[in-house]
Amino acid sequence: MSPLAPDPHPALPRVPGPKLAPFKPTAQAQIRFIGNLGRENDKDAQVWKMFEFRAWEYLHFRATRYLTGPLAELHFYYDYFDPFNCECRVYGRPKAEGCEELAVKAYGYLLLSPEQEAEVTKRMAGRRYKPDDPDVELNGDNFWGRWEEHRGQQVRAIVKDLITDNEGGDYPKAFDVEQIPLIWDHLKHLHSLGILVRDIHNGNYLRGKLVDFSRAWTMYHPCLEHMDLSDVNMFKRLEGHKLELTFDGEYPFIDYDVPQDLQDCAGDETYAIDQRSYQWRVKDGEDVEKHVMEELYADTRSAS
Repeated sequence: MSPLAPDPHPALPRVPGPKLAPFKPTAQAQIRFIGNLGRENDKDAQVWKMFEFRAWEYLHFRATRYLTGPLAELHFYYDYFDPFNCECRVYGRPKAEGCEELAVKAYGYLLLSPEQEAEVTKRMAGRRYKPDDPDVELNGDNFWGRWEEHRGQQVRAIVKDLITDNEGGDYPKAFDVEQIPLIWDHLKHLHSLGILVRDIHNGNYLRGKLVDFSRAWTMYHPCLEHMDLSDVNMFKRLEGHKLELTFDGEYPFIDYDVPQDLQDCAGDETYAIDQRSYQWRVKDGEDVEKHVMEELYADTRSAS
């Protein structure tokens, strides 16, 4: 390849900032299908997590409540709000900061070949795979949620650590009660890295580790930047409250000590960590600041 040729499989998303590199330079891999891990038809319970497609209208709708103005390009809504790209941005941040132990480790992304997509569809949906008909408009009513804008795009996956049950069960449990203080410490650390998970519940933990960031926002993020202070505080309280509910749901009949700052986060007291205070200008470099100030918004006044 010419040194001037564009990388066909760059780290994603394509906007400046935290990103995830391909698992292999080709973004392809030979996959041996042994069987599903855990719940049937669960796209999350795999050594590699697969992602459905989301329509632009859906992503735009989810974003507009917290934006003060439109983004300059359609693809920016994918870069910042598509579940796959949300995960790529989250995993890129702890990797750059040298603290990948804060969640289940991710090793990179893959793009499934048509043959692999066919086999996965058959195994998970229990039906024969049918390639997209070139004469029929795609409307999202298919196993992978493809719309016409996704025609020809490969199914994306992220390769993660395999989490198994050491006790011989069918599915690893969310966490042990002894891990509660560490789980809260890890969530606080993620907050300090400018990450708002937005999806805390029992099913998002395996053996004490967060496994899903498909709804997460990572600074710099246009919604975090422009959100009203009341909404910021609401999200922070909700994150702490849901973590407490997660603990109670997993161990309803066991007394455990709730860290004081978790109580503060879940209640009305001041919780010190603000994801927006992450020093992204210093940590992520001039390219990110230029992108935010000159490229991201349709009206550059929204960047200030």
